[in-house]
Amino acid sequence: MKKDKVLKKWIGKTMKFALLGAVIGLGVSIIGGLNRSFWHIDLNQLKLFLHQVSVYLFLFGCIVANIVLGIYYGKTKRTVQRIVQAEEEVLDFLEDKFEIQFARGQILVVVSICFFILGACLLNTIIEIDIYLITAVLYIFNFFYTDYVVIQLYRLSIKVYPEKSKADPTSMNYLEQWLSYSDEAEKELTYQSAYSTFSKMQIVFIIAMFLAFIGQLLFDTGFFAILIVTALFGTFNIIFQVYYLKLRKQKLN
Repeated sequence: MKKDKVLKKWIGKTMKFALLGAVIGLGVSIIGGLNRSFWHIDLNQLKLFLHQVSVYLFLFGCIVANIVLGIYYGKTKRTVQRIVQAEEEVLDFLEDKFEIQFARGQILVVVSICFFILGACLLNTIIEIDIYLITAVLYIFNFFYTDYVVIQLYRLSIKVYPEKSKADPTSMNYLEQWLSYSDEAEKELTYQSAYSTFSKMQIVFIIAMFLAFIGQLLFDTGFFAILIVTALFGTFNIIFQVYYLKLRKQKLN
């Protein structure tokens, strides 16, 4: 009985979202189909302007992310120095502190790299050659700085967990090797984080698909963006289920 109620509630919510998406999609289709001259807007010029502004916004975001990353790198380095000289009573506390700082550093690395990729892809929209060169140099500098901090964070983690140095960074199974040298508590946290990520990504894919449709209708981004989102959605879910079945078979055997 309880399962039926949950199922009905889930179906009801799904139908509401589907109806909302249909209404929004219809509205966007109507707006996109109207004569553009009626709105007195040159969408090509608007798109170029937005791309040029985005280059500077992404560069600003990249610089800010790297500044904060540098601050966290300094904090993590000091924590590792305390771990090396720490007594047994405070060692667990310092290792937990290191893990938190290391994770925040990794988040900032991802943010910085995303800003770099997005900004670098739009650099060709900058027409003035001098501004283009200055912006390109700043992007390259930020990229190498991020790469440098990533290497330093890896070296710090090896100081805290020397056994993880056995994992080969050049291997395709590097993360699995890294996890195999972790204790059970860390493995459990990793598994919980992975499943939570899987469930949250379903919402992310829905939003990404919606934005891809909007982009195709209003900015002529084409079918490729929709294809990429669909391919990622399918690949992500299929890999998860295949790996789940593999683990199930291992457990049965």
